[in-house]
Amino acid sequence: MQVTRTVLSRALSLALLGMASASALAQSPQAQTPPPTPATPPAESETLTQLDTVSVTGYRQSLQFATEAKRDSTGFTDSIFAEDLGKFPDTNIAESLTRIPGIQLNRDVNGEGLNIAIRGLGSSFTKTLINGASVATASIG
Repeated sequence: MQVTRTVLSRALSLALLGMASASALAQSPQAQTPPPTPATPPAESETLTQLDTVSVTGYRQSLQFATEAKRDSTGFTDSIFAEDLGKFPDTNIAESLTRIPGIQLNRDVNGEGLNIAIRGLGSSFTKTLINGASVATASIG
């Protein structure tokens, strides 16, 4: 009885294996991607433009200077550096300065920033420096 069961299980396994392989071979082949074609050179009518190389230097150093200037200030000063200005959606420097606490901005008729007032004082009481150089500012009155 043991021998027939083994022969029967082997025969059944072989039949199932044959049916599985036959059904796998009978299926249609899957879509295959064609081999990549080599890139064709541009036509003679198309001209390639050689762009100049742009190199950016001093970015990390400007961030370091900005941090040191804020840290080393001895008076009541605050500053905004170019890196900070680039992150703001403002249209001019006056609007960017309103992000400093205590700064109010007087706007013109069109809504654009015009004059800056610090803690309620007029623009004639402020000193504006750009890169350490004093800049004349216009004030009304």
